[in-house]
Amino acid sequence: MDALDHLIQTETQELSRLQGAVSAQKIKVDALLSAAAARPATKSLSSAAKPVKSTGGKPKGAISGLWRKILNAAYQTGRAQSYQDMRALYELEHGSAPDMSSIRDRMRNFVELGLVIGTPEVGFTVTEFAASKFSFSKPSGASEGNGPHGSDASEPSAQGWGGETPQSSILLNPQSGPDS
Repeated sequence: MDALDHLIQTETQELSRLQGAVSAQKIKVDALLSAAAARPATKSLSSAAKPVKSTGGKPKGAISGLWRKILNAAYQTGRAQSYQDMRALYELEHGSAPDMSSIRDRMRNFVELGLVIGTPEVGFTVTEFAASKFSFSKPSGASEGNGPHGSDASEPSAQGWGGETPQSSILLNPQSGPDS
């Protein structure tokens, strides 16, 4: 027997040993699978069939309590708010001022959701839809008239709308007030 025959014999023995180890491992895995199948269920079938509820993110249209306070404060003014005005209201409520890009993004989102109307050029006014959705109270001194948020048209409001609706005032002159 030469060296090559000896090498073949050695490798064949190693192969047989490995095949025996694989067979033994297969037996162990099969036993574990049988044990797993035999164990009692830890969840009821009805709960296992239910889809897992996502815990991440808010539903579309949901806004934080902080932003509800800010929108309410803007609503109470009864006039259009610029980005700077909204940033100042945020700072009053939160104690720190956010980046202006954050305010711009938030206002774009609020316009899409119908919570505010307006543009950067004329300012943003909180809609009656938002006031109703978030249960904002009418601005102090407001009555059931024709003006902004119910102000009486015969008495110019302290908020600066006079007898105009918020929409017409925004479109005509963003800086309109009782003396304009």
